[in-house]
Amino acid sequence: MQIYHLQDFIGEFERNHISPNTYYSAPMDLSIVLRVRANPKVGQTKYYLVYRYGKGKAHYLTALWNSTATSSKGMNEFIMTDTQGARGIVMLDLYSLRIKKA
Repeated sequence: MQIYHLQDFIGEFERNHISPNTYYSAPMDLSIVLRVRANPKVGQTKYYLVYRYGKGKAHYLTALWNSTATSSKGMNEFIMTDTQGARGIVMLDLYSLRIKKA
Protein backbone atom coordinates (compact mmCIF):
# COMPACT_ATOMS: atom_id res chain seq x y z
CA MET A 1 0.00 0.00 0.00
CA GLN A 2 1.25 3.45 -0.92
CA ILE A 3 1.87 5.75 2.07
CA TYR A 4 1.43 9.50 1.63
CA HIS A 5 1.11 12.53 3.89
CA LEU A 6 -1.44 15.33 3.63
CA GLN A 7 1.21 18.06 3.87
CA ASP A 8 2.71 16.83 0.56
CA PHE A 9 -0.49 17.87 -1.25
CA ILE A 10 -1.41 21.14 0.47
CA GLY A 11 -1.68 23.96 -2.04
CA GLU A 12 -3.58 25.29 -5.01
CA PHE A 13 -3.93 23.47 -8.32
CA GLU A 14 -5.12 25.13 -11.54
CA ARG A 15 -7.61 23.46 -13.86
CA ASN A 16 -6.24 22.04 -17.10
CA HIS A 17 -8.24 23.34 -20.08
CA ILE A 18 -7.62 20.22 -22.18
CA SER A 19 -8.64 17.75 -19.48
CA PRO A 20 -11.15 19.57 -17.22
CA ASN A 21 -10.99 17.04 -14.37
CA THR A 22 -7.22 17.51 -14.06
CA TYR A 23 -5.66 20.16 -11.81
CA TYR A 24 -1.93 21.00 -11.92
CA SER A 25 0.58 22.70 -9.64
CA ALA A 26 3.73 23.76 -11.52
CA PRO A 27 5.90 24.36 -8.40
CA MET A 28 5.26 20.78 -7.22
CA ASP A 29 5.05 19.26 -10.76
CA LEU A 30 1.98 17.47 -9.42
CA SER A 31 -1.33 16.73 -11.11
CA ILE A 32 -4.49 15.82 -9.23
CA VAL A 33 -7.37 14.23 -11.12
CA LEU A 34 -10.98 14.29 -9.91
CA ARG A 35 -12.61 10.97 -10.75
CA VAL A 36 -16.28 9.99 -10.57
CA ARG A 37 -17.63 6.51 -9.90
CA ALA A 38 -20.61 5.85 -12.17
CA ASN A 39 -22.15 3.26 -9.81
CA PRO A 40 -20.53 3.51 -6.37
CA LYS A 41 -20.92 0.44 -4.18
CA VAL A 42 -22.16 0.62 -0.61
CA GLY A 43 -19.56 2.45 1.47
CA GLN A 44 -17.88 4.10 -1.53
CA THR A 45 -18.03 7.79 -2.25
CA LYS A 46 -19.05 9.08 -5.66
CA TYR A 47 -15.94 11.28 -6.02
CA TYR A 48 -12.29 10.48 -5.40
CA LEU A 49 -8.85 11.87 -6.26
CA VAL A 50 -5.78 10.37 -7.89
CA TYR A 51 -2.37 12.06 -8.17
CA ARG A 52 0.60 11.93 -10.52
CA TYR A 53 4.06 13.50 -10.28
CA GLY A 54 5.29 14.72 -13.66
CA LYS A 55 4.45 12.17 -16.35
CA GLY A 56 4.59 9.24 -13.88
CA LYS A 57 1.99 6.67 -12.99
CA ALA A 58 -1.27 7.80 -11.35
CA HIS A 59 -1.92 6.67 -7.77
CA TYR A 60 -5.10 6.69 -5.67
CA LEU A 61 -5.10 9.63 -3.26
CA THR A 62 -8.38 9.76 -1.34
CA ALA A 63 -12.14 9.46 -1.39
CA LEU A 64 -14.02 12.75 -1.09
CA TRP A 65 -16.73 12.95 1.55
CA ASN A 66 -19.28 15.75 1.43
CA SER A 67 -18.61 18.47 3.97
CA THR A 68 -21.39 19.84 6.17
CA ALA A 69 -19.79 23.29 5.89
CA THR A 70 -20.44 25.33 2.81
CA SER A 71 -17.90 27.71 1.40
CA SER A 72 -18.70 31.41 1.41
CA LYS A 73 -16.87 31.80 -1.91
CA GLY A 74 -19.15 29.55 -3.96
CA MET A 75 -16.81 26.58 -3.83
CA ASN A 76 -17.67 22.95 -3.19
CA GLU A 77 -16.03 21.57 -0.05
CA PHE A 78 -15.11 17.97 0.62
CA ILE A 79 -13.28 16.13 3.39
CA MET A 80 -10.23 13.97 2.59
CA THR A 81 -7.84 11.86 4.67
CA ASP A 82 -4.30 10.62 4.16
CA THR A 83 -2.99 7.14 4.95
CA GLN A 84 -2.26 8.18 8.57
CA GLY A 85 -5.79 9.51 9.12
CA ALA A 86 -4.93 13.24 8.99
CA ARG A 87 -7.94 15.17 7.71
CA GLY A 88 -7.89 17.84 5.05
CA ILE A 89 -10.37 20.00 3.19
CA VAL A 90 -10.62 20.01 -0.59
CA MET A 91 -12.17 23.16 -2.03
CA LEU A 92 -13.22 22.93 -5.67
CA ASP A 93 -14.54 25.55 -8.10
CA LEU A 94 -14.56 26.07 -11.87
CA TYR A 95 -10.93 27.20 -12.01
CA SER A 96 -9.02 25.55 -9.19
CA LEU A 97 -8.74 22.86 -6.56
CA ARG A 98 -7.31 23.78 -3.14
CA ILE A 99 -6.20 21.40 -0.41
CA LYS A 100 -5.68 22.60 3.16
CA LYS A 101 -5.52 21.09 6.64
CA ALA A 102 -8.83 20.63 8.43
